[in-house]
Amino acid sequence: MFKVQISGRLDGKPRLKRVANRDVCNFTIRCRNEFDKDNSYVRCAIWGKKASRFFYEVNEEKDIFIEGSGLNKQLRNINGLNNYVFTVNCENYQILT
Repeated sequence: MFKVQISGRLDGKPRLKRVANRDVCNFTIRCRNEFDKDNSYVRCAIWGKKASRFFYEVNEEKDIFIEGSGLNKQLRNINGLNNYVFTVNCENYQILT
């Protein structure tokens, strides 16, 4: 696990659901990559009371800043090959615009 800071805009609408008596908001942030001038897409999740607040405060037009911890999960596909899914577990966020 490692610390991550990301700024960008939402790619699509966030999804709010309840898991094990806790709220979780899942979303994807579209970030501008400075090196090749292309977009990068990062999966994110916010848990607890911050999840519902984030869900109702943020929309696709607003720039946001996320701080959290990164987790790289290894999944095996149907062909037996390993795939990796990177997710940021958000601890703090700020709406920039």
